[in-house]
Amino acid sequence: MTLSNQEVKIRERFGLSKVVLVGDRGMISQARIDEDLQPNGFAWITALRSQTIRKLVQHGQLQPTLLDDWGLAQITSPDYPNERLVVCCNPFLRDERRRKRNALLAATEEDIRALATRYAQGTMERDEFNRQLGAHKRRKMAKHFAYRFDQNTGAFSFARKEAAITEEESLDGLYVI
Repeated sequence: MTLSNQEVKIRERFGLSKVVLVGDRGMISQARIDEDLQPNGFAWITALRSQTIRKLVQHGQLQPTLLDDWGLAQITSPDYPNERLVVCCNPFLRDERRRKRNALLAATEEDIRALATRYAQGTMERDEFNRQLGAHKRRKMAKHFAYRFDQNTGAFSFARKEAAITEEESLDGLYVI
């Protein structure tokens, strides 16, 4: 609501006929654009969220590999008619995200192994094991693991979802403005 209240004040206070608001992904959402900015004749510059960037890749409108050499591209999407989408790649951020993800994956694996050992030794019931396993979502890495209980023995195993990790890595360092 802050944005919609401020936009009129900006125009009236400074007597501006053309206003371009620049904000981050959280401040200028698609809902704010549709409900506040467009109807009032404001222009905007913001960045797309990672989920939206993933959709652009899935629909073939953005090819991250093209940015390896150039680092900057302009694309179009039917989801954003009459909008200019500029894609950029920050190699330093890409490398840092990969380093951090790998560290978080390794730490999560270590924690899961420790839990699995306690479960296998019989010092933890399955319900408690599942509860503690669910608590590992705090690192936001649980989505990158597949868990399995053997039907006959009840033995627990897990593995990384390498395809999901690779897909997420392909978006590292990408921004769409």
